[in-house]
Amino acid sequence: MRYQKLGLCGVCAVLVFHWMVPARASQSAGEIAVLRGKIRFSGTVPLPVLFNTAPDPACAAFAITSEDVLVSDQGLENVMVYVSSPVANSGQIGSAVTLDQRDCRFDPHVVTLQAGQTLLVRNTDNTLQNVHAFTQANTPFNIGQPIPMTTSHIFDQPEAQIPIRDDVHRWKSAYVGVFSHPYHTVSKAGGLYELRLPAGSYEITAWHEKFGTFQQSVVLKPGDNPSLDFVYNVR
Repeated sequence: MRYQKLGLCGVCAVLVFHWMVPARASQSAGEIAVLRGKIRFSGTVPLPVLFNTAPDPACAAFAITSEDVLVSDQGLENVMVYVSSPVANSGQIGSAVTLDQRDCRFDPHVVTLQAGQTLLVRNTDNTLQNVHAFTQANTPFNIGQPIPMTTSHIFDQPEAQIPIRDDVHRWKSAYVGVFSHPYHTVSKAGGLYELRLPAGSYEITAWHEKFGTFQQSVVLKPGDNPSLDFVYNVR
């Protein structure tokens, strides 16, 4: 199926604007706002592709389908949502994030973390699996995991978005987004997302591996709880 150029057909957003807020985000813990939204999908959802997993007997029992377009409750899942405008770094690095190889697929399909934050690459299945990161700014890596095991990796530089493939199981794919700050997330079931941000002015970007990137601006006051939705209109 071929897709024409996408348009942002509508933005369902309820925003509270305060034009006196300085452009640089405040870092005070008492000035946090919670930005919530939904990545809406408008159009015909393509049928998933069923992969042939028979070449690996350990994977043959799993009915594995493509995850590049997952829509639930009219919401698009696996969309990276992050602050793309300049923002002060809090200096704090979060706990480790896990990219698992479970049931002969990557779990989760899309993951985000901060430069310097640990990525735990895990093989849960009892079969040879592989994690091959096709990086540009960071040093590429290609990890083979022949048994259930965990390997750690740290990305030094921000880089969004990094394709991850398995050279053994060609159907497997994932994406990792690496950012210079902690203000990033991935849309979940129903296309829902949430970002906790200091009060300030931001450019928010939504990125999907198949349907591309959209950006919107928002100004947040301390204690705000606004809604900012994105609409992917697929014809």
